[in-house]
Amino acid sequence: MTTKLYALLVFLMLCFTTVVSFAQQTTSIPDAARATQFNDLKSLANNGDARSQVKLGVLYYEGKKVNKDYVEALKWFTKAAELGNSEGQWRLGKMFEANEGTEKNYNEAVKWYRKAADQGDAEGQCRLGYMYSEGNGVEKDNQKAMEWYRLSAEHGNAEGQWRYGESCGAVHGYAGYPERLKWYKKSAEQGNDIAQTKLAAMYESTEGGLKLNFVEAAKWYKKAAEQDNSYAQRRFGDMNYAGKGVVKNTVAAAIWYRKAATQNDWVAQHYLGEMYKNGIGVQKNIKEAKNWYQKAAEHYIAASQYQLGNIFEKGVDIPVDYTFAHVWYSLANDTWSGKNDPMTKSMFSADNDTIVAALARIEKKMTQKQVAEANRIADEKIKGVNPRYIAAVNFYFIQEKFYQKSPALSK
Repeated sequence: MTTKLYALLVFLMLCFTTVVSFAQQTTSIPDAARATQFNDLKSLANNGDARSQVKLGVLYYEGKKVNKDYVEALKWFTKAAELGNSEGQWRLGKMFEANEGTEKNYNEAVKWYRKAADQGDAEGQCRLGYMYSEGNGVEKDNQKAMEWYRLSAEHGNAEGQWRYGESCGAVHGYAGYPERLKWYKKSAEQGNDIAQTKLAAMYESTEGGLKLNFVEAAKWYKKAAEQDNSYAQRRFGDMNYAGKGVVKNTVAAAIWYRKAATQNDWVAQHYLGEMYKNGIGVQKNIKEAKNWYQKAAEHYIAASQYQLGNIFEKGVDIPVDYTFAHVWYSLANDTWSGKNDPMTKSMFSADNDTIVAALARIEKKMTQKQVAEANRIADEKIKGVNPRYIAAVNFYFIQEKFYQKSPALSK
């Protein structure tokens, strides 16, 4: 090896060692810096700096840099609130409202929300408005709620904006819809996923004299869906399924339904079951269909219960099980026959004829002991559940099913 080449190699090795050493030093800096920053923050908080007390409380509340500790967060928010810091005040109120670090106390929550609101704090104003709208800690008063929401909205609070918009429609009816649309837009444009979903729903309806605009509806549902809003994920799936506002794409529909379903949206769970059962947007897979139907069935969706019973009866890709077929058929029958709520009988009369025939069919193949066991399991599954709740769930499901597949909305 020549002298020049050897010298070059030595030089490169020294450079590499220096870079590695520097990298090791710099990677250790953030941890040390964070520790110093935290200690400095705590020192300022201990010396009575209200802003530092709020920041420290937030760290404990969110579990950042320290272990999550609601009691410690409450302590620092209290100190800041008592010094008149408006953020500390509404954060303290929120903890009293939510039973975090202390017992739930709506009166205390209202007290601290009001102190923040009176200082012009938009978050405090929004939260105080909510207490009035719900009648928590104060007498329910929609007019006062609306006024506090308005102040919050005008100060730029995204939640206050959509809540004020919603109250305009609730208090003034159709006359309030132009204001509702205006404030939903303001909130949605700030990235609030709830506002984006509500705005999309307005474009998808004709309420308040609005014209149908599926393209706008799809745009806003997608924005909310991308923020993991499960309802928006399902609704955007619906629009892909029906080709409303977007090019019909059942593969995309299945993807969005899955996102919503994994967040426990039971309507999306049923839809995903249907898609796997029929091979729409996904490869046909009865086992996968069964899994999703079962999740929705456990949420008392009669349509899912019927489909699950049908899968157990026929034994496609799974063993035949007449006992569990009977369990799910009978639970669906309780809803479709009007047993849970007489109002459901007329809605599901055609379905009920189908389910009665199914029950009669499989009971011929079962022993009395098997039927008794099936009835016992079914009773256990709905033990302690209000029948009106089960009926309400199915009313909601029928309404959502209409939005998914109605030809009138698929133009």
